[in-house]
Amino acid sequence: MANAMRRVTSTARRAVSVATLIAAAGGGAFGGGVASAGAPAQFRELPAEAGTPPGMQFSTDAPRAGAKPDSVVTVKMSLTLARMSVMAPRRGIAGGQIEFLQGLQHFESSKLATIKLDGYRCEDYDDAMGTLRVTDGQQDGRDVDGAAFATFVQGIIANMGKGADPAADLARLRSYSLVASCRFRVPADLVRNIEVAGVVQSDGGNAADLAGRAVLPVDLPKAPDAPAVDGPDHLVVHEGGGLTGTGPRDTLIRWNIDGARVPVPTAYVGHDGKWALRVPPSVPADGKPHQVFVTSETSDGKVTGQSAGRRLTVLPALARPVITDPEGGVVSPGQVVTVSGSNGATVTPVDKNGEPLGPPATIENGTARVSLNKDVPLGTAVRMRATDAATPVSDALFSDLKMVEASAPSRISVLWAPSAAPGEDHLATFAIQPENGDLSSVVGKKITVKAPDGFTFQPISDEKSTVRGRFNITANASDKDGRNNGKCTWLADLVSVSPDGKTMTFVFPAVDPVSREDVVKKLSGGDYPPDQLQVTFHVTADTNATAGEKTGGQVTVDGFGTAQFTGRVTA
Repeated sequence: MANAMRRVTSTARRAVSVATLIAAAGGGAFGGGVASAGAPAQFRELPAEAGTPPGMQFSTDAPRAGAKPDSVVTVKMSLTLARMSVMAPRRGIAGGQIEFLQGLQHFESSKLATIKLDGYRCEDYDDAMGTLRVTDGQQDGRDVDGAAFATFVQGIIANMGKGADPAADLARLRSYSLVASCRFRVPADLVRNIEVAGVVQSDGGNAADLAGRAVLPVDLPKAPDAPAVDGPDHLVVHEGGGLTGTGPRDTLIRWNIDGARVPVPTAYVGHDGKWALRVPPSVPADGKPHQVFVTSETSDGKVTGQSAGRRLTVLPALARPVITDPEGGVVSPGQVVTVSGSNGATVTPVDKNGEPLGPPATIENGTARVSLNKDVPLGTAVRMRATDAATPVSDALFSDLKMVEASAPSRISVLWAPSAAPGEDHLATFAIQPENGDLSSVVGKKITVKAPDGFTFQPISDEKSTVRGRFNITANASDKDGRNNGKCTWLADLVSVSPDGKTMTFVFPAVDPVSREDVVKKLSGGDYPPDQLQVTFHVTADTNATAGEKTGGQVTVDGFGTAQFTGRVTA
């Protein structure tokens, strides 16, 4: 009987010990600071929000003033296992001491503790817009050795079964806590606090058994007092484009263009202090500059600030460049090609990697003449890259590709180079010889003549000349030896000369009358049919030109090729 009474007393004492432990854990007797969770001394506690389970605590190594954007910080969640009595009803534990310890042992062996930042997993933390991937995200959810803890609890149960007093062992539960940590980089432009959620799941993570929250303060940058516009003093955008900038949070950004307040469109300044504002449709895309600034206003229209003034130019949308000549898919080293596109755009021949294959040219009147380098390797794929003042190289548009192959023998030749004293003019002649002998193949082709250095194309100044004040240029048909019957076509009315007098262009209209049958020259009873067109023109030496040989002249005929020619300035 005495032994039986001792066993009952011992059992009662054990029951009281576990009940006391459970009550103390639920009521907070196992005290709590972060230190009890094993946090390093440099960590400070983050106040938990309402609804956080007892025994769940949060801490961080971020400064008290708040985590600085673009800095790396760590947040921790700790849950004291001795307080797991709060889970007993949810886990279906009846409340007996053995059952509770077995439940606690099972929970630890199957637990999963994690931290979420603003609802995202630590390793996947993004900003509120879901666009900024944060680097350095890493999470550690194990602070308790599951096997060691299971062995420890099993020892308590075994000792209790032997009648031993478990008080000392149960007190050791105070040293066990479940910890999850998250080390991450704060987004550089984040301007709000970060919500930290601690989640403890069991049964393989199938259910959220416990969850709590805290707030990690962020050292928010001071919002500007007035709006500011991003970019240079002269802003160039395409039609339908816009500007970006910063401004006071929660205000409206509004245009002022050429001194007039523009009601719409407006832009809202978000919590990040940034805005994006489209150009009003009323501003024409004509390349003319406007004086602009923006204002920040409250919702009731009160102006809170004004940006510095800028110049704004709106351009039409950039057109994709097209190589119009040659029409086929082949070009040759040194060839001059014709490119169409947006006026004012810069076109540059490049390879597939964007490396230039020749000098850039500007599109005027819808086209540009672009020269390929003479040393472009055969087999290179060439395309034209187009940019303008509103389009950086990274956003350039490209033409279709053409392959560089060996060129056919030249079909353009210079027959007579100019030679003149300063201020005087002289004749020059070049010939176009179609490969098939058909002179009509030249009809409709654009011809571009560039004067040599020291020479320009000038209207005839001789008062006695019948063509005074006009550009004197003619074409005639001839045989392979340059013989013709004197019939010619007057081309002066078709000629266009650049303002600097260096470049002359025209489109060849027709081969009549120069290709009529009576052009055939009969000498010594033989027929000499025409197989080339000769074009003769006047070119004038500059008044200040120095004597000597002058290079840089060039004749280009669409579809036929390019020939270089020189001139001479005499003393």
